[in-house]
Amino acid sequence: MSTLFSSLPELTSLVLTGNEFTGSIPPGFGSVSLIDLELGSNNFNSTIPEDLFNSPTLKRLLLSENDFTGSISSNIGKLTKLTNFNVSYNTMTGSIPREFYTIDSLAKIGFSNNSFTGPILNEFTSVKLRDVKLQYNDFTGTIPSLFGSSERLNSLLLQGNSFTGSVPDEICAKVGSNMILQIQVLTADCDEINCTCCTTCYPLPIGNGSTIV
Repeated sequence: MSTLFSSLPELTSLVLTGNEFTGSIPPGFGSVSLIDLELGSNNFNSTIPEDLFNSPTLKRLLLSENDFTGSISSNIGKLTKLTNFNVSYNTMTGSIPREFYTIDSLAKIGFSNNSFTGPILNEFTSVKLRDVKLQYNDFTGTIPSLFGSSERLNSLLLQGNSFTGSVPDEICAKVGSNMILQIQVLTADCDEINCTCCTTCYPLPIGNGSTIV
């Protein structure tokens, strides 16, 4: 990927999804006026560069379906305007830094199909969460009840982890209710946790024809 892009100070949107870029994201994006950076479905195989977290205007950071490694830096908390963060389908590890939970603009979160570990803290400050994809990692602990406080939550995907306990009542109250803003998709490993309100339980029955989310 050329360093030309990161040397354009007025650049606000860069969408390079679905190419065959390899290597690392070049340095310098932290000094441009990026709002939207979409690099999904490529072959990047490095860590996420630290200077990317110095982009105060960044709202969308989409890096799914690559081979990014390493953990998420605590400096992600500097992205105070971030609404959409997706690193699904990579080979990332580590826990979700506490600073991530302080971003109160978050609406869409994609961590699925990595090797993230540790608990999901009950400390989200954003009430704007709409889509939360945590499936197929190594997350542990209980499911945060704060997800039920989100005013717009539409989907919450939890299967393929090591969660314990039950899906909180605060979440179940918004599934299949008569509310206009309700949870449409809630998935979990119902053999491992108690979920009386899941729209889909995993593992799926053999031969039911369902598609893994």
